[in-house]
Amino acid sequence: ICQNCFKNNLLGASALLQALFDGYLGVKGKRKIWNYYNSKYFIKKKFPHAYFFVRVCRGYLFFWVPIVRKRKMPKFYSQFINKGDLCFDIGAYEGLIAGIFLKLGAKVVAVEPQFLLCQRMREKYGKDKNLIIINKGVAAEEGLLSLTVVEGCDSISTMSEKWRAQGRFVEDYKSSSLKIISAPVTTLDSLIKEYGLPKFCKIDVEGFEKEVLSSLTRAIPCISFEFMKEFLDDAKACARHLESLGKVKFNFSLKESMDLFFSDWVSFQQLFYQLEKMQNKDLWGDIYVKSIE
Repeated sequence: ICQNCFKNNLLGASALLQALFDGYLGVKGKRKIWNYYNSKYFIKKKFPHAYFFVRVCRGYLFFWVPIVRKRKMPKFYSQFINKGDLCFDIGAYEGLIAGIFLKLGAKVVAVEPQFLLCQRMREKYGKDKNLIIINKGVAAEEGLLSLTVVEGCDSISTMSEKWRAQGRFVEDYKSSSLKIISAPVTTLDSLIKEYGLPKFCKIDVEGFEKEVLSSLTRAIPCISFEFMKEFLDDAKACARHLESLGKVKFNFSLKESMDLFFSDWVSFQQLFYQLEKMQNKDLWGDIYVKSIE
């Protein structure tokens, strides 16, 4: 192999591995990689000798990685959920996590403001008596709020203006067709009053986590909420609020790895010391908060 061919292959492989690392197991990361590969800098043009390698790896990323992740989910969530437990899925999307909860024998309240996504959940799980689907958002108080729906990528639809204007998907919002709808919202306290106190509550609402948790006035045994590096102050506010409701310990998982970072649960200070120490500006994942006696 000539020196230039070897160099091009090496550079192509390096670019691929960096993209794979940035998008490791992440739905949002995979979207980023997809955009990268379909841009004018597409690796086929820059590094033709690495094109076949890229296609094979991209196929693995988009088809096999989600399957592996999905297989890990029941074991991961079983450490929080037992058969017969009540669980809340706030920001349920199409019901992937709600479906895992159902497999574990839980009773699930799935809350999702997008009507079409609720329809898809009903098509998947409509006959399951252990699932209640609520076509609403969750906020600080009940009423109506504006929901920005991103056509073609409804997974980043949001009620947060801050997320839309300052977050990592700002270019996606600018380049995509947006639809602003008025969505009814409820509160965590209202859900608890109607359905009971959940054993586990998962929150994934695209930058609106702080508003969702602000309505909570009593401790839930275990809660998870999404965090982003650029909005780490909001994550701190969420954690502080949960800490104010009772004694808690913390952990986190990176992206959608389905692995807790710490072997033992830690304090607020230890959690955010670790998160702030990580230099990746695209860092994201889920923070887990467990009540302790």
